[in-house]
Amino acid sequence: MNSSPGRIENIYYTYVKRLEGVWHNGSRVAPGIILEIQIERASADANIAIYGFVINFTVTYPVIERFHLSQHVFLMENCRITSQGLELPRGEPEGTAILGPLMKEANSTWPDVLQAYGFGLAPDDATITFELLYPDLRAIPGFEEEKSAVLNLSTTPTYIRWRDEHFGNLPDSLNIVFIRIHFVAKNNNGPITLNYLSFKYSQAPFILNAFTDNLKVYRGERSNITLLVHDEEDPDWLLTVSLVCIDPHGNYKPEYVSKSSQENGLFRFTFIPPYTSATGVYRFQANISDTTGTLNNVILPFNLTVMNNPPLPPHFYVVPAQIRSKDPINVFISIPGTDKETPESQLRYNYRYYRNGLLYREIIQSPELSAKLEKNIAKKGDIWKIEVSSWDGENESERISVVLEVKNSPPEPTTAFPHNITIYEDTESGPYNFKEWFGDRDDDNITFNIIPSKEISIKIIDEMLFIQPSKDFYGVGALFIEVSDGLENKTATVPIVITPVDDPPVWISPNNVSVLQDEWIFVDIKARDIKDNEPVTVEWQIDVIPNIVMGVNFITFPNGSFKLKPDNSMIGVYNIPFVVKDSNNTFHDTLTIHIINKNDPPSKPIISVDPPHLYIVGRKVITLYGNATDPDEPWGDVLTYIWTSNITGIIGNGNTIVVTLPPGDHLITLTVKDSEGATNSSHIKISVREPIASKKPILPTTIVYSLAFTIPLLFGLAMAYILLKRKKSDAKEEPSPTNLQMPPETRLTPSPEPTSTEAEGEEKTVIPETKPELKKEKLESSEKETEVTKTNGQEEEHAQPLNTEKKESPPEGKPNEEVKTPENESLGEQNPQ
Repeated sequence: MNSSPGRIENIYYTYVKRLEGVWHNGSRVAPGIILEIQIERASADANIAIYGFVINFTVTYPVIERFHLSQHVFLMENCRITSQGLELPRGEPEGTAILGPLMKEANSTWPDVLQAYGFGLAPDDATITFELLYPDLRAIPGFEEEKSAVLNLSTTPTYIRWRDEHFGNLPDSLNIVFIRIHFVAKNNNGPITLNYLSFKYSQAPFILNAFTDNLKVYRGERSNITLLVHDEEDPDWLLTVSLVCIDPHGNYKPEYVSKSSQENGLFRFTFIPPYTSATGVYRFQANISDTTGTLNNVILPFNLTVMNNPPLPPHFYVVPAQIRSKDPINVFISIPGTDKETPESQLRYNYRYYRNGLLYREIIQSPELSAKLEKNIAKKGDIWKIEVSSWDGENESERISVVLEVKNSPPEPTTAFPHNITIYEDTESGPYNFKEWFGDRDDDNITFNIIPSKEISIKIIDEMLFIQPSKDFYGVGALFIEVSDGLENKTATVPIVITPVDDPPVWISPNNVSVLQDEWIFVDIKARDIKDNEPVTVEWQIDVIPNIVMGVNFITFPNGSFKLKPDNSMIGVYNIPFVVKDSNNTFHDTLTIHIINKNDPPSKPIISVDPPHLYIVGRKVITLYGNATDPDEPWGDVLTYIWTSNITGIIGNGNTIVVTLPPGDHLITLTVKDSEGATNSSHIKISVREPIASKKPILPTTIVYSLAFTIPLLFGLAMAYILLKRKKSDAKEEPSPTNLQMPPETRLTPSPEPTSTEAEGEEKTVIPETKPELKKEKLESSEKETEVTKTNGQEEEHAQPLNTEKKESPPEGKPNEEVKTPENESLGEQNPQ
């Protein structure tokens, strides 16, 4: 036995032997320690001395406490120790026992979990709970009894947790703890026994089974992986399980795996390699941990192979669809291939041409969307197979193919084939080597059959063709040619254009024509080609006449005829060049047109007055302006202006006159006459009045009209009422009705304001009607109601307008000053209420 000196708990010993591990008594953990010391003497004279020995007992877990030694139970209340364990006897409602002290493991760690097993337990009726205590028997926070798991089943051992805490979560600072065991029996018909407590380390969770629904998966697709996981201490819903994959390059790719569900110990994951993932074999590692933090990293017993998605083939077509001898074979991709991982622009294409079953040409990984097999390779009877596929850099798509047979090529025109032949009338043309007009790709012999149209005849001399048109015929004939290679026929037509000897066209030159303004003239020159019977065109340079509008005032007809309707702007003599053409000849001629003016009346004149008043008081100088136009003025027409008044007769000539009109209602007429005597006129009404001697404002015309139709009695009463109100407001005195008089020299002559409205083409003059009888009656009434009363030797004027408002009188010394008229002052301002 090897030994060495050393220190135990700071005491030096010359001989120290350390015994590691768990001491067993057979197959069971020993409840105690027996130290046997055997001493042997090497010789009779050898001295052996044992000064003493020290056993430093340390706890080694796992430990199962079966309560065989009562010394382990620190305290009991209503409980007892039996051969079955710690018991709450029958009839006791509850009991308590404290187990301890418990010490740390030799390596200064606590065991992870506490497991308990008992008899006579029942949910809600017979239960056992646990609480961890400090050495002074205070409850350790987090490990109180109310947080303890309840031992209430007698079927299987139960792991005791304090909510989220395990026994191994005790603070590292604690070296000694006690356990309080609390029995509760609501209906204690039999004893409750705690058979044992087991202190041990957590066992790592492990995988019972793992399987997948597919061992091969394309990029972008999914494979489901299911794990059946078990843990000794924790239920499956408390386990943490994750799955990561390891790609073919050894890189961990946890993002490729997503957890989908967990139920009854089955943890399901979905493996979806992205389109950018590497292809190859993927391994999977499951990381499983329980609530104690015990972790188990397990490599799954199977691998998954991630494969590249093969691209889809393109759609293509072949041109020509029917291949004949020596045709090129052109392949065009109409719809490019597609690939889940590869952009369309990065796809490549494989083209393969097989002739009669043998690969003739192969174009591999081409970026082009077309391929071409040049002409002169395909021969009649060949069977060609064209295959096209997509390539994404790793895989080739399915090959799409089409099979074509090279058909016989019929004879076809060569470059020497004439599109037409032109000859002159009555002239033979030739020779033509017609056999050069057709060829055959298959080198077959060609036979010809040439049939002329009725307008021509042919002859063949030494395989050369001669063409003769019928006498005096010109126009278009044809050669109808039929060729054959023995298998297929081909027909073609050669137009024969027979050009006549050209004759010039004829026409009637009208020389000079005259037309009156605003009337139609038809000019017919009858241009035609009598001998050749070919079309003749005539081009008129009619734009020498201004304001021509094609199709409106100038209309053309076949053979050079036209129709013209000139207006006033076109007066004059014009030389109009024109050109006569047939197919080969061009001739020039000139037509002279004299457009004669037709007299137009002048427009209705417009009259304006300066100053712009139509109601004038006193003799004043006014200026009258007239304005009119005549379409014929550019052609020498002269307008004269004549001004007349219905009172004074002619008052002036010219477009502007200055006049002084006598009093009265003047109907001013302006007559405009052109050189041919055509006239037009307009009217305007101007009223001129003598100035009023009174300094009082002149009553407005509309009020005078009202007074003329009012009986004197009502007029007097109204004037008295107005005067009464005025004196109340001005002098605070009440006037007498007898004072309402007007001087006899004052005369109010009603004269309505003339109103003139003009409309285009019609003059409308609105003049208020004044019957002579009413006018006379009004004047007489006015005279009767206007009196002059002298008071205190002074003459007072009491005549007032019916308006109760004060009006300013014209300044003295200006009898001709213009007074307010109905044009300047509204009726609402004159009429009393």
